[in-house]
Amino acid sequence: LVRLAHSAQASSFRQRLESALDLLAMKATITAVSELPVYVKETLRKNEGKLALCSSDLTSEEKNLMIRMFNEDWSFPFAETDTLTHICSAGCCESTAICRQKIRTCLGACFSRLFECPLLYRWKAVTPACIYTLRGLTFRKLLVYVWQATMSADFDQDFDKMPDIDDADVSPALRQKIRMGKVLDLLQSPETIDALAKTLVLSQPLVWYMDQASLLETVRHRIRLRAQGLTLPNSTSDRESLMKMSLEFLTGDAGNACICLFYEFLVSPPDSPFDLDFHSCVRLAIMALCDAWRRLVMPFQCNPFQFLKVATMSEDDAVLFIKSQQRESSACTDCEDPFFTKAGQLSETLFAGELQQLHCTPCQRATVQMESLLLGPMLEHRALFDHVEDEVLSLSKQKVHRLLRNRTLNSTGNSATFMRRKATIRPSAQGKRGLLGNLLP
Repeated sequence: LVRLAHSAQASSFRQRLESALDLLAMKATITAVSELPVYVKETLRKNEGKLALCSSDLTSEEKNLMIRMFNEDWSFPFAETDTLTHICSAGCCESTAICRQKIRTCLGACFSRLFECPLLYRWKAVTPACIYTLRGLTFRKLLVYVWQATMSADFDQDFDKMPDIDDADVSPALRQKIRMGKVLDLLQSPETIDALAKTLVLSQPLVWYMDQASLLETVRHRIRLRAQGLTLPNSTSDRESLMKMSLEFLTGDAGNACICLFYEFLVSPPDSPFDLDFHSCVRLAIMALCDAWRRLVMPFQCNPFQFLKVATMSEDDAVLFIKSQQRESSACTDCEDPFFTKAGQLSETLFAGELQQLHCTPCQRATVQMESLLLGPMLEHRALFDHVEDEVLSLSKQKVHRLLRNRTLNSTGNSATFMRRKATIRPSAQGKRGLLGNLLP
């Protein structure tokens, strides 16, 4: 998948890809019927089940259009002499030209939207890569045909005769040739579809968890903008929803919901449109479930996080909850947290109005506090700057960034002095190591 992403970055690949998709739409076979046959309706149901797993990056209109236009059986691999077939019923398409235009739109939504290079060691951008590849292979293995159409005519798939791709003496053209050949070998492997389908099936609960975390950060970001006088249109974020969503993560409730998704998969019937091995999926699902509980639920079962639930409780319920937590923790010395279990002992004093008996020791000055004086405004400025860019540049944001990246400073006195100051990075500030050393001139 990493090689696929790197290969797709070449401009020649993009041009050949669009040409191959145009040719497929132009040569598509259109069969007009008054009503769809029964076997076609059954095929539509099967195709919809296959597309459901690898269509999260498509809109509902694009998914419905793809199911309706590609209403042939997707299980037969696409050969070089084949053509795409659309069985057009009455009222489906107004003309042949419009039908071919719809087919080209579906092909563009399926293959033209490439993904960024995934980072496997951090599991970043891996899911979009799996979705793109699995969808291209599920649909009659059309991605194999399209990939071959983007390769040069003199391609030799004998990798034993080719040099190492990491060799410094290898030219960029030969490196691209080797890379595309190895990607073709992966796409033609009979085990690729099974591996990609397992990856997407077992990662769905974790993807849901990360989507909820991203939504939480979006709500927090919009509330910060609203505090600065910037209100986005159609934004309904408020502090109550932010507090509720934050508590779900900090108390482990969101992690428990993720565990429930794994449990639903384990108790579901062993059927899959990709004919996956259910026993191997169960073994992997149990491993993923246990690791998800260890990372997303267990760290938040201790008192510091459980005590946050009092934020949504009444005063009487909060007192009872704190006392119950104190009794549970005090019964076991291993579970007792000396910094937080005292809250149960102090609850009677706290709610009896004897706050004057409580004393707190002021925190000592720390390097983290000094750095936060600079990092806080910097993060707020960055968030405000990104918001203004999104509102002003909109879809042209990436293009403007590419143009600005190529600009260079002139050799005037002020710019030269600025560059010299930026080039000198001290490892510490006033004898203390930390982020200030990279921020101060």
